[in-house]
Amino acid sequence: MSAVRRWRAVAGALAGSLLVAGCSTAIAGHGDYLAGPGTVTATSTVDSPEPAPTAPTGTAPTGAPTGAPSAAPGTVPASFGGTWRGQVKQPSGVVSAWTAQLVLPVGRQIGTFTIVSLCSGIASVVSASPSRLVLLEVIASDPQDRCAASGTITLQRTAANRATLRWVDTDHPDNTATGNLNKL
Repeated sequence: MSAVRRWRAVAGALAGSLLVAGCSTAIAGHGDYLAGPGTVTATSTVDSPEPAPTAPTGTAPTGAPTGAPSAAPGTVPASFGGTWRGQVKQPSGVVSAWTAQLVLPVGRQIGTFTIVSLCSGIASVVSASPSRLVLLEVIASDPQDRCAASGTITLQRTAANRATLRWVDTDHPDNTATGNLNKL
């Protein structure tokens, strides 16, 4: 894949993320939208005269213990925040085994995805829960032209600092990879 096509894909993904974020804010109605870094709140709703319920002070909406950072919907939850790394097998890929690294900041929609020594790009949150995180990754740098342009990454927590990774090529869904990641 040429560098121009990769950069167009990255620009398109970022523009789409910004468009969705902007539309979500416009549709949400009235309220204070930027209560702090990475948080979105609404103080009123259109259908109900009563204010929306809030989490009790000192607890995070994800059920994380008091004092743990919480994340707004559509962002990286505390349970997945941090740096993850591990070995991945891709039987039908140009490279059949590789080391994946994800850097996922809590409360952010976008992190980074790296196939060590091959390529790197962005990973944006598609859906999130404390035990499962789905990301769309778009490769921005592929000097050896050996990586697929984009794919869907599904992380499933298996223990406190462990998760399984399943990757599916966006253009060729039969091109998949699986592995185990550890939180560093």
